[in-house]
Amino acid sequence: MALTLLGAWSVGVLVEHRAWHRATWLAASAALTVVMSAPVLMALRGSIAAAAVNARDEAALLNPEYVVTLSSAPRLLLGRPLGDLSALAVDAERITYAGVAVVALGIVGVVAAIHARRWSLIALAIVGTFAATLSLGPRSPSMQFARAVLPGFDQPRVSARWNWVLVMALIVLAGAGIDRLRTGTHRAGGAAVLAGGAALVVLVTVGAQGGGAGNDLLWVATAGMVVTISFTPRHLVRVGAAGLLVALAVLELGLPMTRLIIAGNADITDTSQLIGTTERWLAQQQGLTLQLINGDLDGRYVVPGLRPNANTLAGVRSIDGYDGGVAISRRWHAAVQQIVPTVDDSVFGAQLPAALDPAAFARIGVHFVLYDPARGPAELSLPGWVQRPGTGYFQVYENPRWQGDVTAWYTTQRVAGPTEASEALRTARSRYEHIGLVEADDLVRSCTGICTADHFLSSSAWSGQRSVEVQLDRQAVVAFDEQFDEGWTATIDGKEAAVVPVDGVWAAVAVPAGRHRIELRYSPDWLIPAMVLMLLAWLAVAALCCWPMRRR
Repeated sequence: MALTLLGAWSVGVLVEHRAWHRATWLAASAALTVVMSAPVLMALRGSIAAAAVNARDEAALLNPEYVVTLSSAPRLLLGRPLGDLSALAVDAERITYAGVAVVALGIVGVVAAIHARRWSLIALAIVGTFAATLSLGPRSPSMQFARAVLPGFDQPRVSARWNWVLVMALIVLAGAGIDRLRTGTHRAGGAAVLAGGAALVVLVTVGAQGGGAGNDLLWVATAGMVVTISFTPRHLVRVGAAGLLVALAVLELGLPMTRLIIAGNADITDTSQLIGTTERWLAQQQGLTLQLINGDLDGRYVVPGLRPNANTLAGVRSIDGYDGGVAISRRWHAAVQQIVPTVDDSVFGAQLPAALDPAAFARIGVHFVLYDPARGPAELSLPGWVQRPGTGYFQVYENPRWQGDVTAWYTTQRVAGPTEASEALRTARSRYEHIGLVEADDLVRSCTGICTADHFLSSSAWSGQRSVEVQLDRQAVVAFDEQFDEGWTATIDGKEAAVVPVDGVWAAVAVPAGRHRIELRYSPDWLIPAMVLMLLAWLAVAALCCWPMRRR
């Protein structure tokens, strides 16, 4: 999105100043920008390669919370500062709040740019409008074209986020509008605002969503001040209208945030203050945690409830997946499919069965569940789980079947891939209680006598590193509760070892009998080359900045 804005602006500046001889420099700077983002691009490439699906389902993309409909566009763009605060939560991913002052002044800026042939601003207006069409979702012709032509464009979950580009463009254009009105009237711009306001009144009358009587009045008053400044040459009237416009703009843009602060945790200055003793205790425990909460939007749920990604603030190792990342991996799907037959891109907690079987969740590494008592009696959702003492709002239940986050499989069986592994474990888990599922013939192990899997506890000095000491009765495949990825490397007693998948999910190594120290590290092979490329690009930019250029 940022590239779309900056690219349009740069090309517009080139055309506006007719600096065709600078096109080579512009192309070079664009290339350097791409090289500087090498780590991000490489990570994106790896993520897409590991993705469970190549494209988002169109029905999921049409979720009403993810697209901007034509009827809701005025309300989302102009905002409802006098409305109920819950409206912000309802808008969720679709929040596109620019405010009437910014939109009206942006219209003046567009008209002024067209009159003056300011191509840089015109380019911003065009790309903002195009982005707004993308926010309409996959039924929009522009979105359909982008998904069909641009690599990776079929991955985004939330089309409405493209309206961010429109808002950024409007902010810059509003600055141009202010600059034009500061030097005098601009009747063409005022007429455009007046026409837009009239069109909005008609749209609201025939079906577009308004803001309610109070907000509609605020919309009209704010736009009216812009029209007044645009048409009136009298200095005192202009100054008065400008002062009132500023007051209205502060009201419409500042009131919602002020009310949110007052209604929320006004005494909270840092997110770490929301982390309670329960969450800090979980951060010190081994194994994975699953949150099972109702998921409201207040502070109690967003951080202490370990909503997606909030677990990182407390340092709690969570199995839950973020709903709507670049791509949900095949391996994570395999973990979820051990529990439910079909999965989607929602968080794990949104796909769970009514009751959580301790044995099934121990197999996917879950040691604790953070439970929301508002869901009802825990014994219905967590039969057989053991409640741990706690002092916070949320309750903690321990899995009695969990024995460790490292498993030594003395008996293994080959499967074709992660899907077959998850299917086998979901439908016949007891059969494979002491059998690990591998994906290569040379990893198949068999034994006679007692072949019960052994369990161990690993430790970690930093994120992306785990180590364990094992004592094995015979050769085994040792699996860590870390999602398998090409970026993992392993050593056994300091010697390199191949990392392989077990159960379709976990990173594992083949280990001979005896006492060994195994260390697992995450460092994708593209990371260092990408960082070197980025550094070279930054040095090239520095060199260009210092390069002596002839002035004509």
